[in-house]
Amino acid sequence: MNFEEGLEVADEVVFTTVGRRLNTVEISILRGSWENKTYQEIAKETSYSVSYLKRSVGPKLWRILTEALCEEVSKTNFKSSLERKWRKHTSRWVNQKVTEESLIQNPSCTSSGLKRFPIKNQADWGEAIDVSAFYGRIDELAKLEQWILNDRCRLITILGMGGIGKTANAAKLAIQIQSQFEYVIWRSLRNAPSIDEMLTQLLQFLGQRQNDLPKTVDEEILRLMETLRSHRCLIILDNGESILQSGDSKGNYREGYEEYGHLLRCIAEIPHQSCLLLTSSEKPKGLANKEGEHLPVRSIRLTGLQLAEGRKIFQLKGTFSGSKSEWESVIKHYAGNPLALKIVATGILEVFQGNISKFLKYRQLETLIFDDIQSILQRQFNRLTNEEQTLMYWLAINRESVVVEKLQEYFVNQKSQSELLEILVSLLERSLIEINDNCFTQQPFIIQYVTERFLKLYHQEITLEQAKILSSYKLLETTTKDPSREIQIRQLLKQITDGIHIKATYKQNLAKNLNRNINKSQTRNKHLTNKQKHVLA
Repeated sequence: MNFEEGLEVADEVVFTTVGRRLNTVEISILRGSWENKTYQEIAKETSYSVSYLKRSVGPKLWRILTEALCEEVSKTNFKSSLERKWRKHTSRWVNQKVTEESLIQNPSCTSSGLKRFPIKNQADWGEAIDVSAFYGRIDELAKLEQWILNDRCRLITILGMGGIGKTANAAKLAIQIQSQFEYVIWRSLRNAPSIDEMLTQLLQFLGQRQNDLPKTVDEEILRLMETLRSHRCLIILDNGESILQSGDSKGNYREGYEEYGHLLRCIAEIPHQSCLLLTSSEKPKGLANKEGEHLPVRSIRLTGLQLAEGRKIFQLKGTFSGSKSEWESVIKHYAGNPLALKIVATGILEVFQGNISKFLKYRQLETLIFDDIQSILQRQFNRLTNEEQTLMYWLAINRESVVVEKLQEYFVNQKSQSELLEILVSLLERSLIEINDNCFTQQPFIIQYVTERFLKLYHQEITLEQAKILSSYKLLETTTKDPSREIQIRQLLKQITDGIHIKATYKQNLAKNLNRNINKSQTRNKHLTNKQKHVLA
């Protein structure tokens, strides 16, 4: 038996006995002792003091191993004790290199390289998706595994915009670590089940009989917490945004779903040995102040895939041709969003016979937004508040990175610093905007969608002879002479007229309506400016 095998044994028996994994200092003591080094020598190789190793950590470690192995264990004999345990269970431990394929075939292997004792478990995978074709996310999976198995986190939220891979990431992780739990249950919140329905399903799966179920939600949550304390359970709730209010930037729950907040609070605050994994495009209210790097409540935000992983998604669809720069252009344009890349790959294959160069040339000439991508963004955009939508429109119109001070000018009704910060945080958490060097901007495919949406709204106003868009977004404000701003306005107006596909006989009437709306907007802006001056006076 070598040290790695001995460490596997020690890690598992400690976990079985005290419910946690060996920490860094304990592993250092085991490694040094395995090599017959003294505490002084171990301390010299590490950053720990001799007294800390010899009088504190060491004695506690040997006591835990004594209890776990049911025999007296010390620094001098622990190797033989572990070897006896190892020989007894050799048939259950097979050393193998951990690869992405072996993680699927043998989920008891973890990405840390250790093969843990499998726990006999029961699993209900519900609507969990197939992740046999899964690329990248190695760092994210390793971090989540560390949080759950080593740090014993009670509640983890996986965040990110639609299509970024939250569900796939959660499914992949659950497959990898399922052997470390007695119960694994996956449930989707997409159809917004009531809290009572959800708790009933969870309790029944965890062994509660129908006639023994509590009568109230509070009693159901209390019963669930008792089970999470006495059993090691992994609960995955997918599509958490479905139970949150649309058009709300604070993560409030929909009417009738507030008890979900009570459930999450209990799981976050009450000590237990289980974990709830939540996926959502928005963070529920009340979780942020409970999160911390060294706290049992944490969250991770998924970003786009890198070039290599993005290309693998295309390869699943078929054969494509393109230079390295063309590949980079496509994947960067869609921000490495896995679902968007799958949709685009299908379109390029069917329309352009897999020729990426032809697709890029066409995209430069015509606005091209695939319907499925549009649906993803539309669902997220419709959940925004009016103020958040306003900022999204302005960033799309501006197209370039904007400093926070400039953002204040985008609102007809000025926002306070705290109000603006709230809007920015909400959009950042939804991954609809990003920040670089203290400037805010959007990903190219989001700019494309938001601009198209803006132009459609503008077209509707022209046909209805309204001027709400012009007055709200101050497109023609001319209080300052800014050549670049005037160029942007001209480009936008050109897009408006070019983008409206109408018969030639109607264009003259369209131009009249456009001019009439511009005049209305100028009159309204002038009135607003005079009103503001009057208030200031």
